[in-house]
Amino acid sequence: MINWHSLFSRSLYSDLDLLNGFTFESEKKLYTSDASIDMLVARKDNETADKNDIRKFFKGLNVIEFKSRHQNLNLKVWHKVHGYTEIYLSQLDSLDRRQDNDMTLSFFSDHMPEKMFRQLKEDGFSIQLINRGIYHLERKYHFPVQVVVLSELDGNHYPFLKALSKNATDEDMLRLLGSPTESRDLAGALLRNYEQKTEGKFMENLEKKDIKELVAEVRELMSYDWDGMEQKVIQANRIVEKANRNAEREKKNAERANRNAEKSAMQAEREKKRADAAEAENKSLRAEIARLKANAEKAFSYSSFGMNSSVQEVDNAQFYAVKQTSGKHRYNKKRLLN
Repeated sequence: MINWHSLFSRSLYSDLDLLNGFTFESEKKLYTSDASIDMLVARKDNETADKNDIRKFFKGLNVIEFKSRHQNLNLKVWHKVHGYTEIYLSQLDSLDRRQDNDMTLSFFSDHMPEKMFRQLKEDGFSIQLINRGIYHLERKYHFPVQVVVLSELDGNHYPFLKALSKNATDEDMLRLLGSPTESRDLAGALLRNYEQKTEGKFMENLEKKDIKELVAEVRELMSYDWDGMEQKVIQANRIVEKANRNAEREKKNAERANRNAEKSAMQAEREKKRADAAEAENKSLRAEIARLKANAEKAFSYSSFGMNSSVQEVDNAQFYAVKQTSGKHRYNKKRLLN
C-alpha cells in the first residue's frame, strides 16, 4: 500500500526547498489524544528568499493538510484542521510567544474542492487565484489560507507535487529525471507508482521512442529502494526529535539551575544581613559592658571603699562614736546614718 502522506511530505520538502530557511515536522502530534496535523512548517528567519508562490505564502508557523487522490477536501476537513490548529495554538504560551496572526493554513488537494469553495464564498471568504493551482482564501479575523490543487500546478516549478496528482502525464513524470541525489529515491517511488497505474504502458512508450539513455535512467531511478530510504528518513527524524527533546530538557534544567542559583544567592544575602545585624548588636553590647565595667572600677577607686575598709567597718565606727558621745546604749542606727 502506497503511503501518500510520506510521498507528499518528501515532495513538498523537495519542491519548496524547506531545508533552506524552514524546519518542518510530519504528523505533528497534539498534546491531547492521538490527534495530529499532517505537517507543521516553521520559518526560521524572515530573510530567506522565497522561490515560489506556495513558499512565499508561509509565515512563522504553517499548518499543512494533505488530501491524496483518494480523499476529498470538504468543509468537514476544513473545520477539523481549524480545530486542530486551535488546539496547537493553545500550547504556544508555554512553547512560543508567536501570536495567531503569524499562523497560516495550507490545504493540498489532488483536485479542485468546488463545493467547499462555494460554501466558503457564502460564508464571506474571498477566493483569489494566485497562480496555476494556487488559491488564497481571505476573510477578516481569520487565518490566511491557501489551497493548492496538485492537478493544476505548473510541473516546471513543482515537479514532485505535480507527479503526485492522479492526472499526471508521461511528460510530468519525465520531469523527475535529473533529480538531485537526495530526491532520487522519491523520484523512483513516484515513477514506479505511475508505471503501475498505467499498467506498464509508460515504460512501453519510452522503449518505443528508442531513447536508450532515457530508458536507462528511468530504470535506474525505479530501482531505488524507496521503502528502505523512507525508513532511514523516519529514523533520522526520530533522532532529530530526540535531540530536540534532549535540548529542551537541558534548557529546562539550565533554567532550573539558574533559579536555584538565584535562590541560593538571595539566601546568602539574607544570611549576611543577619550576621551583620548580630555583629552590630554584639559590638553594642560589648561597648555597654565596657562602660559599666569602667563605672564600677571608678566607684571602687574611692578611699572609703578601699582595700583596707568596707562598708560594714565604716558603719560600725559610726555606731561606737555616737554611743560614746551620748552615753546611751540604745540608738537608732538608721536614724543616725541618715
